[in-house]
Order: sequence, then C-alpha cells, then structure tokens
Amino acid sequence: MKFIYEESNNANKWLIMAKEDLKLARLGQERNDIRFELFCYHCQQAAEKSLKALLIFKIGKYPKTHSLDELIKNLEENNIVVPDNIKKEALSTTHYGGSSMLFDLIFDFPLSGLIFPKSKITLNDHAEKDRYPRNHLPIDDYAFKQSLGKADAIIAWVEQYIQNDSQEQ
Repeated sequence: MKFIYEESNNANKWLIMAKEDLKLARLGQERNDIRFELFCYHCQQAAEKSLKALLIFKIGKYPKTHSLDELIKNLEENNIVVPDNIKKEALSTTHYGGSSMLFDLIFDFPLSGLIFPKSKITLNDHAEKDRYPRNHLPIDDYAFKQSLGKADAIIAWVEQYIQNDSQEQ
C-alpha cells in the first residue's frame, strides 16, 4: 500500500514518516544487495523528520533545512532542552573503514591505518553524501549500525518528549 502525505504541519504525520524511514533503514540488516549508504540516508531522514515533528508539535512550524545541527539549534532557541546524549547522537562522527585490528595483529603493523585510512561521517552527512555517487569510502556494516542506533535514539527521545508534554497539558 502506498501512502501519500499532503504538505502538513501535523506533528503526528511527520513522526509516522520518520518511523517509516527508520523501517526502511532497518532493511539494511537483512539485505546485502543494496548499498549501506541508501539505508544510512533513511537514518538521517528519520532523525530529521522526527526533529521537525517536535518543532511542529511545540511551535507549529519548522525551518526548511536538512541540517540536524540547525534543527537542534532551532529547538533550543524555542526553549526546548535537547539532552546532550541526543546532540551527540545527531552530531557525533563515526569513523569507519580502514584497517582492522585483525590486519594489525597478523602483520604486526599498528600503523596500518596509514595504508588503509579510515573515513569519517556524521548522521548529517548522509543527507548529502549518500544520495548521489561520490568519491568516498563505501559505508561499512559498523557505520550503518551506528547510524541506525543514532536515528533510533533521536526518534525515541522525540516520542517520549511529545508523550510527556501531552500528559502535562
């Protein structure tokens, strides 16, 4: 079944869409025929839409941006306290790729990262870097799982915030 959403300032619809993006992202745990980048893009979209849902719930509008940094800044400018752990999930860097510890042990070369350098990415980066072909290391299973965990934590926080705030009213 295909759902069509009208442009809306309904926080619940935005949260539903965020959860759908997260469901799409979770398919990366089952599929090996699709690049992790596409699943990570849906992780970013899930986080973005959930933060927009919270803005809509609290102030009835949201800025036109894909930047999680900007959305968090907007939440705080509107007196919504964003916990440090949520900021960390949204903005922290995941290092991936490069050498493995196994390689270092086998070849007794702890500086193998110089030969096989690691790459780094934030949840925000998935909105831009992963939608189109780019010259960067492919996202690996570790980076995918980190992105999934970050998006999951952000959505859970938004849901809890909305539920707690609704009960207080």
